[in-house]
Amino acid sequence: MIPRWLPVVLLAIPPVAAMAEDAAAVVAKYLPPKAEHIVERAGGGGTVAGLGTPLYAGDTLVIAAGGSLDIAYADGGTESLEGPATFVVPEKEPLGASARIFVRLQSLLGRSYRQGSNLATRNPGDCDSAAATLAAPALKDPSYLVAGHDNVALAWVGGCAPYALEFTAAGKSLVRQVDLKRPLTRIDTSAVIPGEYTLSIASANEQALVSRIVVVADLPNNPDGAKSTRSEIDAVAFAAWLANHDSGRWRLESFQQLRPWIRAGGAMAGTYGDLVMWGDPALEPDANE
Repeated sequence: MIPRWLPVVLLAIPPVAAMAEDAAAVVAKYLPPKAEHIVERAGGGGTVAGLGTPLYAGDTLVIAAGGSLDIAYADGGTESLEGPATFVVPEKEPLGASARIFVRLQSLLGRSYRQGSNLATRNPGDCDSAAATLAAPALKDPSYLVAGHDNVALAWVGGCAPYALEFTAAGKSLVRQVDLKRPLTRIDTSAVIPGEYTLSIASANEQALVSRIVVVADLPNNPDGAKSTRSEIDAVAFAAWLANHDSGRWRLESFQQLRPWIRAGGAMAGTYGDLVMWGDPALEPDANE
């Protein structure tokens, strides 16, 4: 016979969404990329920390020797921890709605962070015809952008320098850049209005990449309610949701949303921005739909 008090006990257990919102911090960055820093939670054993791992008051972080781990709080505060060390997460203002995004995206953010930008931002130097295929991980076909950006940051991989880039509308060239020595640039979009555009990149070894860019008036609605301006954590949570929304078509816009926080030196925004712009096999479309 099922005890009569059992339903009362079950009803007293907080729902998963509420537990997620109670997270006190998230993992903002860890080094080296293959490090195994451990999160120990009472009654839950230990798990390996990854980018965006939610942390709760009382969790113990075990930082591996020779590594480091940064955590970020809702109020903008951070902790930078050098291994070997242990650290107990203190009581802090709950992360709120943003935590739900991090919880749901752990399969994407957790153990798959790579510092791809280190390769893309170096001068590629000599190159031959066997160079890797020209690709821009942040571009889909089409990609969506919100009108109003003064310029749009873009990076790509593969091909050979120098590169050429052209941004057109109805066959008319709006922006043309030539002799680009590195696989990254900023595209002036200050005069762009909603409509469809074409972005073309060509490399010196005769590779080419063409993608449609659809400029729209507004961002899509985020059902979790996290805002992109309240704090760096909220900005990253929103960007993470945006990058995985609508089969990845908002990925380029996702990076643009992070740029103010990256320019301000935000560790988590920079880390996640690297993943969005230069790609990672774990950033799969529709994982949060």
